[in-house]
Amino acid sequence: MQQLYPNRRPATFDWPAAAWAIVPLKSPDTAKSRLADVLSPEQRRTLFFDLAQRALDALRAARGIERVVAATASEEVAGFARKLGAEVFLLRADQGTAAACRDVARGLSPQTGCGLLMIAGDLPLISAEAVERLLHAAGRNSCAVLVPDRRGIGTNAMLCRPPGALAPCFGPNSFAAHLALARAQQTPLRVHHCERLGLDLDVAEDLQFLRSLGAAGAPPALAACAVPAGAAHGDA
Repeated sequence: MQQLYPNRRPATFDWPAAAWAIVPLKSPDTAKSRLADVLSPEQRRTLFFDLAQRALDALRAARGIERVVAATASEEVAGFARKLGAEVFLLRADQGTAAACRDVARGLSPQTGCGLLMIAGDLPLISAEAVERLLHAAGRNSCAVLVPDRRGIGTNAMLCRPPGALAPCFGPNSFAAHLALARAQQTPLRVHHCERLGLDLDVAEDLQFLRSLGAAGAPPALAACAVPAGAAHGDA
């Protein structure tokens, strides 16, 4: 198969079979609603596009990613993703992450030997190297690899080889749901803990945690945003 993104960074280890990546992206006007208490609508919109670009750029730069597909119902987001070099799968309406991933997988029918990476579009520390190490964790084995969020509650990424190895259960308590489904189906499963992929920005506490790591890597959209002490917590 011809590689769509030939200008990759050098790798330091042998590469497993290629994977396709799906990044579900909501409408920018409704995304990050749980940050409404600490960010203005314009700040949330700017943050949404900053995070989306980080995700798409990292995936396109990662060795082993054959195709990068943004799944969205927003024409604005679709145009934004295309300008960054990603493919677009237009959804009929905004929907949950699990439903969006299922629709894309059915619509594109990834090859059996290919991996399918379903990954959140709001990971401020994502990097090409972090994605590459996730691919390496799966190797060429038939299995599912889960990346939990930093609280161990949500699932920020799931790599399946073959693509249908494990049905996506993204949503509340998705990490436990994926573990239970894998046990029930006897699907070989690996858990890949990764700081760069484990932080997503859902609630004010996530913004505070990101700031506690220092300025390096923080989205520019957060530079002028003050998160009040004691801001509400929430589940990822």
